[in-house]
Amino acid sequence: MKYLRWIGLIPSLLIVGAIGELLAPLPSHALTVKIDGATVQISTTAAACTSGYNLCAFIPPGRYGNWTVGDVSSTNRARIMIGDNSTANSLDLLKLTGITFTPVLTTGTKTTTVVVTHTYNAGGGNPQGNYSWGYGMSGYFDPPGPTGLDENVVGNRLKQIGTGNFAGVSVTLGSGIDTGALATPSTKNLSGSISRTSAATVVRPNCNTGSGRCAPTITQTFTITVVGADKLVMTDSMIAAGGTCRQIDQVIPIPPHLYALMLKLDPHAPNDINQLSEWLKKMGEKYLRKPIQKKLLAYLIHELEKWLAKTVPGTCPEIEEEINEVLLDDEEAALVEAEAAGAVPATSGSTITITKNTNQATNETFTFNISREGSSSTETIAMDDQTSQSFAVAVEPGIAYNITEHSLAGWSLTNSSCDDESPTTAVVVEVGGNVTCTFNNKKFSSDDYRVISGPGLTWDQARTAAQALGPGWDLATITSAEEQQFINGLLPAPATGLYRYWIGGRQVGQFEEPAGNWEWINNEGIFWNNGTTGMFANWAAGEPNNCGDGEHHLIVWSLGLSSWTWNDEACTSVGGYIAEKHSPLP
Repeated sequence: MKYLRWIGLIPSLLIVGAIGELLAPLPSHALTVKIDGATVQISTTAAACTSGYNLCAFIPPGRYGNWTVGDVSSTNRARIMIGDNSTANSLDLLKLTGITFTPVLTTGTKTTTVVVTHTYNAGGGNPQGNYSWGYGMSGYFDPPGPTGLDENVVGNRLKQIGTGNFAGVSVTLGSGIDTGALATPSTKNLSGSISRTSAATVVRPNCNTGSGRCAPTITQTFTITVVGADKLVMTDSMIAAGGTCRQIDQVIPIPPHLYALMLKLDPHAPNDINQLSEWLKKMGEKYLRKPIQKKLLAYLIHELEKWLAKTVPGTCPEIEEEINEVLLDDEEAALVEAEAAGAVPATSGSTITITKNTNQATNETFTFNISREGSSSTETIAMDDQTSQSFAVAVEPGIAYNITEHSLAGWSLTNSSCDDESPTTAVVVEVGGNVTCTFNNKKFSSDDYRVISGPGLTWDQARTAAQALGPGWDLATITSAEEQQFINGLLPAPATGLYRYWIGGRQVGQFEEPAGNWEWINNEGIFWNNGTTGMFANWAAGEPNNCGDGEHHLIVWSLGLSSWTWNDEACTSVGGYIAEKHSPLP
């Protein structure tokens, strides 16, 4: 019956007539805060509030569990601020600001949580409607040392997630946000700063916790991880914002077979889900003592329950836009305040976003080198059991940067490019701009490669045979030394004899060497052009040479040698081919 709870009705209570209790507003709950499991004896005062907030509480400095909590400054004291509103299309707000978290122990990895709970029921709550929620975080990890020369924020992390209780039904408010494990900064203090937002998500359709109002109990949990003696400084805020909305023109009709049953109970029954809550309440009262109609109502509720399980009202673009605007404004204000306090250096706002995609979920950490004339740095990205992760690096505008990925055992870099398919070298960002560079990797598995004997097959015939192995299969493309080494382990010992296998490389356009124009199939990139290597290449000595003026396809071969190399070959028969299952990337 959880779906009918979404619209504020519990069928069994309807049928026995206990409607008044259910539809009454939820009781008021005081704001509660816990740090490291210890309840904080907060003191509420209007003096701590700023514009947009109406319930605020100071957090007394002191020790909570294994953490020391303090104020950012005498004018920016540690506090929780709540914006509890009750008007249509208004936003509820929650903000943790002006607070520092310092671990008592100065060695090892320490984790704590801050849990804030509040019931948003001012005036009985917002008018019922679809409920959305969004998040934002900003602040910085401050390493020890008066000058910051010993800075190291590796492993520090901050996560934010929320849950909501809607008339007894608990749900997760969207996906939350997570900085991931931070890495050594490329610009001093910069990687220690936090500035992340998450788009709003509709998490409860047609929220009605009673009396046509939406008054959920919201819990926000912040998880802080610090390595060493670092401390977390929330110069301005971690913020969350949510609210209800109703699209005036949004009409969601009830299925004809269910509406026909509704008409048997009431010839004026509404054919709209948005009016269903009030109508069911009236029917429960009207037919409370009429067994036949009550039985029909019970059956109708059962069928509506199944239908509602598959039907979720649409999103609320107007409230989502307002949420994102609040989060963005708060993020910008936090950065200004942090820069004014010297917490992070003032920047132009120019960034390079590095996105890492893998063909399967992994907990590996990938390392990137970001270099410019006269300096270089490394950044890492932890995949956290995901297939895609991104992070942004602040850079100076108008300067050319080269971005390369360090090789990682067992993984192959299939391709990489920046915006508009430009290379990851000489990347220049405009003032205040951003360039996104994407690196796609795949993990080696013997299940994804096959060495197949096929004497007499041309390159085209070999490719057709490889594609016939199943979805995603094609001739192999070898885009890294690690992948070549892996494939070498699948091939026969190359010590004697001549072995030749087709792979997925070909020459297009100009054919005279060293003209090049060698490329991988499936748009995986050019690996040899005008005698230069654009990607990994493994040519045998003196190759490619276009011997006989017809060698325009690629083979892996061994001519009595101790290793496997590449050779250009005419489109004639060889001993077989190497197939690869090219898994799609995000």
